[in-house]
Amino acid sequence: MPNGELWFSTPVQTVITTKEVPVKALGTTTLLSAVDFDMPANNRLRYLGTVPRMFFVTAAITAIAAANNKLLGFHVAKNGTVLDEAHLDRFVATGADQGAITTQVLVNLSYGDYVETWVENETDTTDLTIEHCIMICTAVG
Repeated sequence: MPNGELWFSTPVQTVITTKEVPVKALGTTTLLSAVDFDMPANNRLRYLGTVPRMFFVTAAITAIAAANNKLLGFHVAKNGTVLDEAHLDRFVATGADQGAITTQVLVNLSYGDYVETWVENETDTTDLTIEHCIMICTAVG
């Protein structure tokens, strides 16, 4: 059964330049398992199967903000486009608070399609860091 799993092995601060505009989460990632998937770039699971399929994508995330009282948004993106149905928010009261959240979505993938974790700051342009994240993409049916 096609599946891929990666985790953020080294946190890196993601620079937020515009309020409420999602960007790809930065960090060094490690591919943990892959059947018909690879990881050609950090934070990217790419489907290599020849048959288009429906996948269940989960991203379990812990993040911190560089300042206090920030509403952070978390997303799954397909081919660089944020999937609105996978957008969830988490309020971080103090910058050192580790806000945890899990976002999930069903998505159709064909050969070469990829999924990533994206983030945004909905309060201002304060940067954030993904401290921990595991993304899993599993074929359905």
